[in-house]
Amino acid sequence: MRITKGQLKRIIREEYRRILNEAVDDRLYTVNFTKDGVEVKYSEAGKYGQFLFKVLASQQPYYKEIVNAKYGVSNGMKALKRQIAEKDGNENISDSDIQFSNEPMAESVSRYQLRNIIRQEYGNIVRENRRRRRY
Repeated sequence: MRITKGQLKRIIREEYRRILNEAVDDRLYTVNFTKDGVEVKYSEAGKYGQFLFKVLASQQPYYKEIVNAKYGVSNGMKALKRQIAEKDGNENISDSDIQFSNEPMAESVSRYQLRNIIRQEYGNIVRENRRRRRY
């Protein structure tokens, strides 16, 4: 019996996926802080960055627990694991499976950001006034 090139490529791809899945059967969870909250994604062999759930900053008890988990508070980490297990169904999550990609974002604006915003708005107002004078 002969095997075509397409069949051989398919068999190789399936075996490659099977080997990768056996080598890494744990999921890694990434917690990313954004302006309006926290996004939790998971990755496993062959897949990268699949969205799991999002917690808004206005959902205060949950958001605060995740921030506490970032800074090593054990109750916060337990709460985060509980939330992940609830959404994903994976009960065997260790602390090393959870990675924090960045710092929680402050709701305040720095002096330089404020200066840039004011300059931009001032420029918009000046441009708008020039347009009005022409017509």
